[in-house]
Amino acid sequence: EEDYHRLGSKSQGPYVSQSLLKIVRDMTPEHALEWCHNPPEQTEAMEFGDALHKALLEPDRAKELVVEGLGIDRRSKKNQALWAEFEAKQKGKTILSPAKMEQLTEMVDAAKRHHRLSQFLDAPGLTEVTIVWDDPATGLRCKARLDRLVQWQGWNVIFDLKTIPGYTAPRPDRKST
Repeated sequence: EEDYHRLGSKSQGPYVSQSLLKIVRDMTPEHALEWCHNPPEQTEAMEFGDALHKALLEPDRAKELVVEGLGIDRRSKKNQALWAEFEAKQKGKTILSPAKMEQLTEMVDAAKRHHRLSQFLDAPGLTEVTIVWDDPATGLRCKARLDRLVQWQGWNVIFDLKTIPGYTAPRPDRKST
C-alpha cells in the first residue's frame, strides 16, 4: 500500500491516478500539484473505509492492524493517560471506537452473506494489485490500485469496493415502524 502511494513522489517522477484526475476535474491543476506534494490527513471516514477494505479483502492483516478502542472518554487525566498508553501500544494500527468496530463487523458479516459479493471475495485471484502503464495517447505515466483481480466464471474481473456515507440497510432482526 505504501509503495503505491510513493509512486509519483518527487523521487519517482509524476504518475497520474484516478484521484489526481478528479482533483484536476473538480478544482485546478494547482490543487492537484498541492495534493501531490502535501496529501491530506486521513479523515475518520477514510480510516473506516481502509479498515473495511482490510477486513473484507485481507482479513488476516485486519486482525493485526485494526483494533477496537477503549470505549472510554478522554476527559479525565486518568483516562487520557490510559488512552496515551493504549495508543502507544497500537502504533501504526487503525483504532476504531466500539460502535465503529460493531458497524465494521456487521458490514463484513453482511458482505459474507451476500450471494454475489461473497463469490468475488472467495474467488481465486489477487488482492490490492498495483498496475502502472504509460498512456499511449498522452504519454503520461499512470497508476491504479485494484482492490481485487479475480477469475470468475471464466472472466477476469476487477473488483472495486466502495463505501457510501449515511446508508443504513434494513436489518432483518429489526421491524420497521
